[in-house]
Amino acid sequence: MSQKNVLIIRSNSDYHRLFSLKSVSYRVMDEHSYKDDPDIIVYTGGPDVSPSLYGEKQLGCTRPDTEIEKRYKEIYDRHPNAVHLGICFGGQWLNVINGGAMWQDVSNHAISGTHPVTNLLRVPSGVLLRETFHVTSTHHQMMIAGPEGEVLAIAESDDILKKGQGRSDRFITAKDGGRDRPRYDTEVVYYPKTKSLCFQPHPEFHGADDCKRYFFALTDYLFDF
Repeated sequence: MSQKNVLIIRSNSDYHRLFSLKSVSYRVMDEHSYKDDPDIIVYTGGPDVSPSLYGEKQLGCTRPDTEIEKRYKEIYDRHPNAVHLGICFGGQWLNVINGGAMWQDVSNHAISGTHPVTNLLRVPSGVLLRETFHVTSTHHQMMIAGPEGEVLAIAESDDILKKGQGRSDRFITAKDGGRDRPRYDTEVVYYPKTKSLCFQPHPEFHGADDCKRYFFALTDYLFDF
């Protein structure tokens, strides 16, 4: 296995610790002084996604940062052949620029601790044989996959009023005519054409061991790391 150059945008110690788990095969590059082309670009968490990127007006519950989005877009466009990994806001932003949209606000989604997600990418052997993983997911917005997006993981519950179990009970949109209420909360979306993995949970959080396990199982399987 050859070493992969990893560029983490707006990194911190949590992200460095996350990728140090793969230290034999990954080399993290400095965002402001890298010279080699990255094999993998990680778009980290942050603010809300600008609704203008998916054709909606901005509601009061949404607080984007266009400077961060501009930085992400510059790097995304500069390295079209890289693998793009988005975490939380980074995943939501990747989803939108690949043709997806967002629920601008959802309530009671995983309000504390971890919650289960259903893995839809079931493979014959290995970690991804499992149906359920427990993840840390603390966002108030929710991805809506675009036409070319493959939904790989969802949060669902028989009792949608059981707060904090991964299933939201209110969905806010500014789309003209509204949107149909989703049957589940979308957690992971993959866009094969651009090699973009949109991962809404937080594998970098301390103690999120099962979330880390799931995140790296997906990257290993999809991109043969």
